[in-house]
Amino acid sequence: MAIKNTKRLSLLAVVAVMMIFFLSPGIACAATAKVSSVNATFVTEQVKPAKHSNSRSKMSLTPMLRQRIQGIRQRRNRDIQAILQPSQIKELKHNLRSGDRLDLAIKKLNITPDQQYMIESTMRIADIKIKALLSKYSLQMG
Repeated sequence: MAIKNTKRLSLLAVVAVMMIFFLSPGIACAATAKVSSVNATFVTEQVKPAKHSNSRSKMSLTPMLRQRIQGIRQRRNRDIQAILQPSQIKELKHNLRSGDRLDLAIKKLNITPDQQYMIESTMRIADIKIKALLSKYSLQMG
């Protein structure tokens, strides 16, 4: 019971720090970092087009924006890797190499409810960050 509450509290703290960090102007979200071989095997999902008139296909993203999105995805992958056991990581890599999208590959894993909750939260945070970045970019361009 205490472990579950500790995990949720730590996840909440991470979310709060990430939101403060992300919303602070002038701070770059993507720092250059070495990507381990395990992280390199994660397949990055395509950015979903926005619901409004500026879809991704019409936007020409700047190299800096692409780098920031890549940094968000790399962080998401590292966080997911930290949540999973080594055998689960191996199975996830296999699922991704066989052509599954990240969300489907994770659903195929045998994970605990705590792991599922933390992974879903991590993925939601990454999606929100990417959408906010694209939204901010489209406002600057439009």
